[in-house]
Amino acid sequence: MEVADRIVVLNKGKIEQIGTPDEVYNNPATPFVYDFIGQVNLFHSRVNEGWAHIGEIKLPAPEHNLVHDQAAVAYVRPHDIEPQAQPGEGFIPAIIDNVSTAGSVLRIELRHTLGDDIIHVELPRSQERLLNLHPGAQVYAKPTSSKVFLQA
Repeated sequence: MEVADRIVVLNKGKIEQIGTPDEVYNNPATPFVYDFIGQVNLFHSRVNEGWAHIGEIKLPAPEHNLVHDQAAVAYVRPHDIEPQAQPGEGFIPAIIDNVSTAGSVLRIELRHTLGDDIIHVELPRSQERLLNLHPGAQVYAKPTSSKVFLQA
């Protein structure tokens, strides 16, 4: 993706999406493309009138303004989750399970009450000094960007 002008994402011989690397990364056409391009957090939800409801959390889904109570999955990339020390509207309560570093990136795994999956978070390593990030600490995770796909 770093050297291509355009890319084609194939799934079992079928074209899922064609576009520039930025188009495919920022606007994946299908759940397969979203998952294929990089690590992603999945949140099972119900969409109603432009909002994806994940438990008591709501994520905007304006592309689904006309949908009424349909099953969906919200996809959130690890760098699109903002951990905070204090709760707030739209924040998911979680406990830090693991913290690791990879160069300038801080990788955090969170356990939460909205499902069995781990929430993966990636932050600039400089954030480590600003937040009390250690296993067992209570944090509140806010998705800052998501893409919602309806389920059949």
